[in-house]
Amino acid sequence: MFLPGGKDGRTSVAGMKTDRAGRLIVAGGATGKVFVYDTRTRALLHVFDTGRADVFLNDVALAPNGDAYISGSVHPVLWHITAAELTSKHVQLPLHVGADLAKSPTDYNAGFNGNGLVVTDGGRYVLLADYNDYAFYRIDTISHKVVPIDLGGVKGVSGDGLLLRGNTLTAVTELDHPEGQVAILKLSHDYTRAKLGRTIHGHGMHSPSTAAFDGRDLLIVNLQFQVADPQPPFNVVRVHANR
Repeated sequence: MFLPGGKDGRTSVAGMKTDRAGRLIVAGGATGKVFVYDTRTRALLHVFDTGRADVFLNDVALAPNGDAYISGSVHPVLWHITAAELTSKHVQLPLHVGADLAKSPTDYNAGFNGNGLVVTDGGRYVLLADYNDYAFYRIDTISHKVVPIDLGGVKGVSGDGLLLRGNTLTAVTELDHPEGQVAILKLSHDYTRAKLGRTIHGHGMHSPSTAAFDGRDLLIVNLQFQVADPQPPFNVVRVHANR
């Protein structure tokens, strides 16, 4: 065990990322908090708090400059932690709004909305998946302008976990696909259009939630989140690049 459940008030956990400084940044789901730990010592470094009860902090994406962005699933906000805040000596800190999505093209409704997210190579844009609506958005980190990503009429592509390499977006989901679905999308240079290249199903996936790269392969987390009778063990499966 790395960190026991419930410690530091961490009663709910969703997405997490490790940064180049060896910090583990954890989206605390329904707690409305982001927890930051030292991966070597397991020490609690920070707790960033929204101060709200009507939130679900879902996923974490890291920008090239060291900033972190956190998606909100039930409240239309993109949250933001600066690199400077992550080096602060203070443990308890407020979690600030990075972009208010209430009056944007995003459509937050009942259930989970904002979910997987990634930051583009230059750090200018955050790409956010709307899980319920099978939609993807480009959010400008400077102007906060939100632009829907045109999928060219393709249906059924949803993003729980997202990965980005260059202009290739990989979206992992179990929505409508208990056996798992990985969609490989090719993005336009300005990230406003996407073309579906291929989809991958099966290969040991069981209601997967997210993934990470290991070389060219994918390591996919089997969450079983919406499975009525989840069957341990919960595991990670490898999908080879040539599948």
